[in-house]
Amino acid sequence: MPQNKVKISELNQMEEVAASRLMPGKRVGLEGSIDDSWIIAEEMPVGILVNGEDFAVMMLTPSDLEDFALGFALSEGLVSSPDEIKRMALTPVADGYLLNLTIEGEGKSDSFARRRALAGRSSCGLCGAQSLSASVTAPPRVFGVQPQLDAVRKAFAAFGAKQIMRQENHTTHAAALCDRQGNILLLREDIGRHNAVDKLAGAAIKQGYEPSRCFLLLSSRLSFEMVQKAAVLGVPLVAAASAPSVLALKLAKTANMHIVIRNRDELMCFDPKDMPEKGNE
Repeated sequence: MPQNKVKISELNQMEEVAASRLMPGKRVGLEGSIDDSWIIAEEMPVGILVNGEDFAVMMLTPSDLEDFALGFALSEGLVSSPDEIKRMALTPVADGYLLNLTIEGEGKSDSFARRRALAGRSSCGLCGAQSLSASVTAPPRVFGVQPQLDAVRKAFAAFGAKQIMRQENHTTHAAALCDRQGNILLLREDIGRHNAVDKLAGAAIKQGYEPSRCFLLLSSRLSFEMVQKAAVLGVPLVAAASAPSVLALKLAKTANMHIVIRNRDELMCFDPKDMPEKGNE
């Protein structure tokens, strides 16, 4: 159950934008074609400003933007606590939105080394980071009780039915926070897998959940930036629907994080203490 819920002081109510749109097309089969329509996920540029200064441009599905803003600020190291965000303002511009975060002080200086010179594509969590050293940073170590694998199986079994947006558009990724019994507590969706994690992180912190008592469930492959975001959130285990990269496993070892990958009807498990120090060992 959630503990103390976080309240961001002077948080303005941000208007939600439709996450999908009905678009016309033709359905073509062996016997011909008919006019039809399809629910398509929105993908919009959201320019992120920190205290009025450009920080990043991210491509995302415009839903749960308040959760995204909080999760993004935490995972990027702009703030260490939600209380440092004093205001969020969303402004529509041509073909997208500007999201201005008013942060106490100037924010962390090292996080501005990660300022993105290019737009972050929906498939790329770190596109545009201005230096290689800024893109791969050591994740914090995580601690917590590991769930039983039956709980992971239970969560995977319920995962698809909880993804309402994906059921409509067949496109979006999902990230879910699960308790140690395998119950899905929170779920967020986005066309970008890393955006879904940021949205989930923001929602979890805002609603007062304790990530160290939970695990993270992903609909996507496990790339290294997903491990970084999960470590900042503080979950001791990540379960993903597709394979990890070597760098993801190396960072998971550094973070003391357990990794579980679904492989058809089996689970592939990676314990940090069993992982080699170097990816080629």
